[in-house]
Amino acid sequence: MLEGSCACGRVLFIQHDGSPGDNFAPSTPGWSLLKSIQRSPSDAVLRKSLNDAFHGTSLQADLEQLEVGRLLVTGWATDLCVDATVRSAAALGFQVVVVADAHTVSDRPHLEARQVIEHHHWVWRNLIAKHQVALSDEVEL
Repeated sequence: MLEGSCACGRVLFIQHDGSPGDNFAPSTPGWSLLKSIQRSPSDAVLRKSLNDAFHGTSLQADLEQLEVGRLLVTGWATDLCVDATVRSAAALGFQVVVVADAHTVSDRPHLEARQVIEHHHWVWRNLIAKHQVALSDEVEL
């Protein structure tokens, strides 16, 4: 999920379209957005098929049209989708704020989820770009 800082207060939800037969194939339980997430009518859902939410989507154009300069990034798959999107957003010149307590990942064969998250917080803090890693209660909206 991305939230851009603009007067619109709009949230752009990024939904991953997996391949047929995998856990994120469209119209499967793993693909659906969580029912507990509150959405407003002005929010939008963009669908992607690769880790990077900018690749093959209208995300960059949508953000530019909304005149967004700062992105709040949350989501699942810290080491894959979140990381790829953070790096692309930074490379495109957006000020990136990764909401540290609002992204997650499953344990990996070689690292526990906690270690993956800790590692990526370090990486994102050291990117050469306008960026920040902050807890949700530290983020200015």
